[in-house]
Amino acid sequence: MSLSPFNLKVVGIPTNIDLARVMTCLFEKDVEFRHIPGSIGRRFAVVQEIGKTDFCYESRSTCKYVCEKFSEKGNRELYGRNPLAKKSIEEWMKMEEERFDSPSRILTYYKGLNSFSMRKMSLEELGEMMEIYENTLGKSRYLAGDEFTLADLFHLPHVHGLDNITDTAPLFASPNLSRWWNDISSRHSWMKLLQIRQEYLKRN
Repeated sequence: MSLSPFNLKVVGIPTNIDLARVMTCLFEKDVEFRHIPGSIGRRFAVVQEIGKTDFCYESRSTCKYVCEKFSEKGNRELYGRNPLAKKSIEEWMKMEEERFDSPSRILTYYKGLNSFSMRKMSLEELGEMMEIYENTLGKSRYLAGDEFTLADLFHLPHVHGLDNITDTAPLFASPNLSRWWNDISSRHSWMKLLQIRQEYLKRN
């Protein structure tokens, strides 16, 4: 049985990067949901069908769940429409999780807790990765091809933070990376998330 509007609830605060991924994914898929702001004692977002006990609480797996459950809604390319497309998306999602996420967190959300050497190492690590990204984006519009997918979406929260820090913003100044970032950060789904985040910060 298909879900009726607002049968899906999402718990977490909009400034949480994991919640940002999930909500942006839901907006891309045109899936209606009820957002319940609040801390859940962990960095994960919680997504649950109202009236059921099962829930998803890790942002990347939740986004894949949303794409598979609502495959015919909204952006149908988000998680690929064939095995080859999905394989490319999975490879870039793995890259984001295993190599991009950790140094990005160090440089943004944990910047006040890290030593100069750790920050320098993270900058160098991201710099090397951005050379790979720049080369890839010189061959295709997005990371996994010519369609916006989860591979791009998963980067949105961290790049948004890095792009607003003096010593990390230049990482995305090269032509293809700059074009890519301007493209994905202007998507309606992400702009909608930022609006919700701003409204939340005004109230709290």
